[in-house]
Amino acid sequence: MERRVGEALRAVRQGDKADPRFRPLDALALVTGRSVDVAAAEGDALNVSRLARCLMDILKELRLTPTTADRPAGGIDALTEWLEELKNPEVVTPLGTPPPLPWEADSARDSAG
Repeated sequence: MERRVGEALRAVRQGDKADPRFRPLDALALVTGRSVDVAAAEGDALNVSRLARCLMDILKELRLTPTTADRPAGGIDALTEWLEELKNPEVVTPLGTPPPLPWEADSARDSAG
């Protein structure tokens, strides 16, 4: 969770000079994300639930939820793109290229031989 919170903060701050007034809230979001990770690793469902609510409140204050994020007129913002990527993860091989889909592999073999 901490890593994802950090990615979201970087995505919305990209190209903008971060307002130093928000640094404590950014840090609180990261620490809360780390706390969620620790509670989850320990199997502490009650604290995961409690911390998740706290994290959602912080993300709302930072305008990092789909309902609170500032959206550019007529476009998809970085947060929306990031959330969409989370819904559809891409499988990547160690060399950085996605493996061929089953039907692509079959058609490549058919055309080669």
